Amino acid sequence: MSANHSHHFVPRCYLKNFSPLENGATINLFNIGRNQLIENAPIKSQCARTFLYGKDELEKILSEIEGKYAAWITRSILRDKPIVLDEIDHFIRFFLMLQFTRTEASAIRTRAHFMLLDKLGQIGIENELSEHYFDTSDKEMVRFSMRMTDDLVNCISDLSVCFIKNTSESMFVTCDDPVVSSNRLHIQRLDRGDFGFGTAGAILYLPLSPEVAVIAYDKDVYSCKKKSTAWAIISNCSDVDALNDLVFLKAKENIYFRSKSDFKHTDFERIKSRRIQDWGEGTIAIPVGERDGGRIFKAVSENERPEVGGFLIHTSQRNPKPYRWPKVLSFKQSAHAYTNGSSAGYIRKRIVKTDGIDAVKIKV
Repeated sequence: MSANHSHHFVPRCYLKNFSPLENGATINLFNIGRNQLIENAPIKSQCARTFLYGKDELEKILSEIEGKYAAWITRSILRDKPIVLDEIDHFIRFFLMLQFTRTEASAIRTRAHFMLLDKLGQIGIENELSEHYFDTSDKEMVRFSMRMTDDLVNCISDLSVCFIKNTSESMFVTCDDPVVSSNRLHIQRLDRGDFGFGTAGAILYLPLSPEVAVIAYDKDVYSCKKKSTAWAIISNCSDVDALNDLVFLKAKENIYFRSKSDFKHTDFERIKSRRIQDWGEGTIAIPVGERDGGRIFKAVSENERPEVGGFLIHTSQRNPKPYRWPKVLSFKQSAHAYTNGSSAGYIRKRIVKTDGIDAVKIKV
């Protein structure tokens, strides 16, 4: 049984790098629900739930990973003269996916997915007498999400990783759900918000401290203005503010920062109408014929769902849509993706090869 009943879904070793104190005991925050700035809140009480991960050894395993984060990131990447250890790219991809799946907000998104399936398909997930009954508690949902970590790491193994040094007067902020998945290609050029980790144009962002962040991106679509193999430098406030917008969109309850002057309330107010309340969306499709040896489906409303016979359910997760983007990551003139004309949309070369998809390369 876990000896520690308070499970931190955002590690204290991570939040301490945003603390105004050298010992990392406190942090400044903005609580969204109360619209209130709180100074010097104890870090030990932030982003914590009683036995969120259950009472087995999972919390101990997570503690070991957090120890590696302290060694590889806090004491290496964040030191005055950064040290980039071997295989840091793999560790960053792993930490990004683990942190994305382990939060309280991740449990909410996962549950929203199952509830949407239940609503569209009348499966009976919440009915304890149903053969399809499924435990949708926060503990089970976050554990279900975390079990996908290895698969997600494989999915993003082709993304380029770059650390960002912030030399501007604006500082990076973070939140209680700090890993942001975005996609400038889909949002800006395709006007779509239903993208995933395997789609072309994928971007993952995580602030590591007020002065350092990391970004993983699709190198076939974007070009990063690097100063060296592993590093890019941001010297203008507008780039930092654009990245902070992603955090404002993703935060569940709290936004964290070192100094209260680092949090720009006017920027948050301008973008808060784009914050997502309902994470899932889906459609029902019924077969209406055949063509070229394949079946043709038509999207219908819930009221048109057939009582008998087969139908398809397509679900997707909504994603944050910022209205500005950092110049440090720009579109390549040769930006390209792959497609087979299906609902999968534009995907990356690695996904095409891994899944054996018959797709064509196109300029985007």
